[in-house]
Amino acid sequence: MKKLPNSICKLQSLQTLSLEGCKELQELPRDISSWRNLEYIFEDIGGLKALHTMMIVECPSLLSLPHGVKNLSSLENLCLWKCEKLNLNQRMEMEEIKDSTRPQL
Repeated sequence: MKKLPNSICKLQSLQTLSLEGCKELQELPRDISSWRNLEYIFEDIGGLKALHTMMIVECPSLLSLPHGVKNLSSLENLCLWKCEKLNLNQRMEMEEIKDSTRPQL
């Protein structure tokens, strides 16, 4: 599976997201703003080596990004918007993501 179906956005009470075994997943649906109760994304997200776009928009209950985010070697676009409770003290991890996506010379 390269993309989750848009119908997953209708899971308005979703609190935990686990994408274990979705190694070919390239992007998450854009309209996940209905996931207002999302609090946790499982660590297994780091196994999504093909994921190139991750948009987390209007998830006000999301507290943190999983440490596995730094293992998203194909990640090109990361959008975090209106996630009021998101702890962004993960600056080093974000820098590691940025560094890992630079071409090696």
